[in-house]
Amino acid sequence: MLPSNVESLLREQIDIDLRLQAFRPPAFGQRALAKSFGGEVIQPAKFALAISNEISLLATTITEAIKKVIQKVQVPPYDALVEDLLCVYDDEFKSCLNDIEKFGVDNLARISAGSAGLVPQWFDDKASLARAVGQMEIKLVAAELRERSSQPRGSVTLTIQNSQVGVVQTGDQANVIASTISFTAEQKQKLTVALTELREKLDAVESMTPTTRGELREIALEVEKELAKEKPNNAKVGGLLSMIVAGIKGIGKLATIYEVLQNVLKLFGIHLG
Repeated sequence: MLPSNVESLLREQIDIDLRLQAFRPPAFGQRALAKSFGGEVIQPAKFALAISNEISLLATTITEAIKKVIQKVQVPPYDALVEDLLCVYDDEFKSCLNDIEKFGVDNLARISAGSAGLVPQWFDDKASLARAVGQMEIKLVAAELRERSSQPRGSVTLTIQNSQVGVVQTGDQANVIASTISFTAEQKQKLTVALTELREKLDAVESMTPTTRGELREIALEVEKELAKEKPNNAKVGGLLSMIVAGIKGIGKLATIYEVLQNVLKLFGIHLG
């Protein structure tokens, strides 16, 4: 289990960051409402997007707080580390999520008279996706910690750019013990084409709400921007792609795109099923 001092630091850091983001005590409502007006009227679509963004911000705030502590405190990896970190994450996430749900579902049902019955399911879907993305971030942090601990002292690892996998390692034994993924130009192109195709086909997916389509477009664009950088943040790309894959899973019209993105995630060792 987590050392008591580490868990205490995690909880304290999360609490501070949640208070800074107005989740504790719950004071995020005014922020959401301010982004929901069209003229002098609250628009359901804008309000739904604002609530969705609050859920995503909640997940990001907690995961970043956990990463901040784990990166500064030396925690020896152990078998149940991932489960223990996820337990802390879920405790904090669910607590604040209840406040967002109470505020968001009630208000959205009130201003969306024609589709009030769909609101709870919509909220559950958004919450599940945000929670899954946060959990993936925690898993990646734990995996990175385990990988670092496995490297012998005095080792130096250099990534070879423009190659799918490349490592140069020096140290006492001069053994290659780790690898770093980077995309080839061909892989970047294939991924970019798939993301562009995704954005173009989303309107044809009748089972998705306009809000969900908009969010997936924004995420796809964010991945494309990251890939265009000279040194893309692989952890960010993996996390964003995980969000997209979770959002389009099981949609026949997007099956080909789903397969392309799944194959990319496998390069990171991420298997979403």
